[in-house]
Amino acid sequence: NNTTPFLSKMKSDKRFIFFSQVYANHVHTTEALKYLLSEKNQYNNRTDLGVTIFDVLRYCKYKSYFISNQYVYDCLTSPVSAISQAADYINYINTEMDFIVRKNRLDIEAINALKKLKLEDRSIAIIHLMSCHAPYQVRYPADFRYDLSKRYERAMAYLDYVLENFFEYAVQNDFIDGVIFIPDHGEDVTLGDHDSAIFTPDMTRIPMICYLSESYIKNNPQ
Repeated sequence: NNTTPFLSKMKSDKRFIFFSQVYANHVHTTEALKYLLSEKNQYNNRTDLGVTIFDVLRYCKYKSYFISNQYVYDCLTSPVSAISQAADYINYINTEMDFIVRKNRLDIEAINALKKLKLEDRSIAIIHLMSCHAPYQVRYPADFRYDLSKRYERAMAYLDYVLENFFEYAVQNDFIDGVIFIPDHGEDVTLGDHDSAIFTPDMTRIPMICYLSESYIKNNPQ
């Protein structure tokens, strides 16, 4: 079954670059995003986070936006929540209770939240989606793609729909120079999990997609 019709079509579009050998730096969201959003990594032995991406953006006089389809954790125990608080604009579209009762908003709502913003010229938005994170059946509407029998396939197809919606928005707004889509970790679908205690290579295998606007490509031919 083709669960990614939009992304499959975009592979022939010169504005899109699909990377094939990409690996996450960790299999858990908190650790992966901590490394992704700060200068801390597995090699430099830092005990603190050091400079974060929001520190760099502020120094370079860029306005930063952080939209998450998760919920804000205790900043004293969650590095991700602590890092995100440094953004100029912050929007966690769910609460902890939304997840507990499984009434959490879907990823498309995070994209809709971005569309409502009036982005400035020098700005960068980071959007944190739930994507195909287990449990898969709460990642898409109940009536979505009945032709697909497996829950993970339906979650994949819904992510493709969300990305189509997002990239079409980027294409229609040429002031957006580019977009990078990269998951924080992978998933072992046979286990239905990603857990460092039962690590498998699939838990770190991730896609990476880069989109560049027509104007950006024209102005930067190199």
